[in-house]
Amino acid sequence: MEDINILFGNWLNSILKDFKIDSNAYCFNIYKEKAHCVYALELTAFAEYDEKDDDWACEGEELYASRNENHVFVFYVEGGWKNCLHLVGSLIEEYLKNGKYSSLLKNSQAVAFGFVDGALNIAYRNLGCEKFSQSV
Repeated sequence: MEDINILFGNWLNSILKDFKIDSNAYCFNIYKEKAHCVYALELTAFAEYDEKDDDWACEGEELYASRNENHVFVFYVEGGWKNCLHLVGSLIEEYLKNGKYSSLLKNSQAVAFGFVDGALNIAYRNLGCEKFSQSV
């Protein structure tokens, strides 16, 4: 079986290789699927990021969502939602370090992840990014 880091990297590369949307922040949304221990992950991109607003990814202008292209990453992990959250954080961290298109993500102000009905975790913050110094 292929390593989940490789599978995740291939999935994200396939999205980011031709990505043309100039976004200020990215969020990986996690969904629990109906099957036991199966989860789905989507990439979303946003026009704005506000580090003081915990709901920026819920209330902000969504510029892109991989789910709209039926392009989600489905994976299996045992041990419940906490293990899933930890795994997703590790996958994103590894991609940000070594991923082929990690610079695209790191050129934004933030990269976050979390369950769609839960709190966000910040995987990467680039507060020095002046790309979007004004509201979009």
